[in-house]
Amino acid sequence: MAYDDRLAARLRATTSEVLGTDVQVVEKQMFGGLALMVEGTMACGVYQDAFLVRVDPATSAEVLTEPSVRPFDMGRGPSKGWVLVDPEGVADDRELRRWVQRSTSYARTLPRK
Repeated sequence: MAYDDRLAARLRATTSEVLGTDVQVVEKQMFGGLALMVEGTMACGVYQDAFLVRVDPATSAEVLTEPSVRPFDMGRGPSKGWVLVDPEGVADDRELRRWVQRSTSYARTLPRK
């Protein structure tokens, strides 16, 4: 299944708003979806029709209790530090912005690659 192009366009615009032009953001096609690399570290993306979000693994259990959030699992069990937010959880631009801020903020704490 291809990824949601409309969500990808919204993600690009929101990420640009959140980070501005001084932060390097690179798009990569990964796992049949779209990944956004922030300063060399994957921060978020689009997987099928859902928003893929990188979170601090220490907070994963708490994040999974939020509405419209489920584990990211590509067949080998849930990926630590990654969750999917279903379309209804990012239908509102304010919610998408909140998730983008969360994922990019966490990714920027990680060592650059």
